[in-house]
Amino acid sequence: MKSFFAWAASITAITLLAAGASFASDASPAPDPASEPAPPPGVYVKEFLPDVAGGTKRIFSEDNLPLALIGTGLAGLALTQDHRVKDYFQDRNPMEHVAKIGDKIGLYYHVVVGAALWGTGELVDNKKLADTGDVTLQALLVTGVSTELLKYTVRRKRPNSGNNMSFPSGHASMTTAMAASISGMYDWDPRLAIPLYATAAFVGATRLQANEHYLSDVLAGMTLGTLVGASFAKYHKEKDASTSAQRLTFLPLYDRDIRGGLLVYRY
Repeated sequence: MKSFFAWAASITAITLLAAGASFASDASPAPDPASEPAPPPGVYVKEFLPDVAGGTKRIFSEDNLPLALIGTGLAGLALTQDHRVKDYFQDRNPMEHVAKIGDKIGLYYHVVVGAALWGTGELVDNKKLADTGDVTLQALLVTGVSTELLKYTVRRKRPNSGNNMSFPSGHASMTTAMAASISGMYDWDPRLAIPLYATAAFVGATRLQANEHYLSDVLAGMTLGTLVGASFAKYHKEKDASTSAQRLTFLPLYDRDIRGGLLVYRY
């Protein structure tokens, strides 16, 4: 019961932090273009699959190459330390009492957070908050499918020999996708990014403690989650900026007594 209340409180905290960031941007001198009334739920449903396709394409953009190389390099280096790290966690048991919490968070916590952000955004009529929840759910879908494809392709045996689905860590990839998508939507505000990535790191560490994954599995999962989550946030912001630009039209005015133009904003 205590773990349930802690779990619920953390979801509420993330939702409130994101909501606070949204309202803070609304009150700033230069309003966020996404800080508008939330569209009806039907709009999100209609655009969900096209946005999934667009966000997926954005993953393979050239600007993601440095992150992919760094993450792959770190996971590769971790391969040399996998068994040493495994022995440390199994001999010392530094997270023995919280391993089950990490397991629960990594299973469905991220989906609930995404739904809570979207629902809260609709409830308080805040587009950016609702968009963040929508983007998070899209990123989680693609991350989940990608993770399973990699697991069935690589077929790495778990350290506890339970099955051949060790690489990459799904708990780490999904929790990090949540962290990256929310952080990306709020321009990597440290007030959001730090606790979100701390949660992802905690989940990854508990998977090591549970002897379900090697260190390289966790780092690969976190790299995948960051790539997908950040890409979906970028795609949405680029799409939103493009839509806003299309709403703004310049009409030249030429008359005997007038030389100028008129800016028209369609809403």
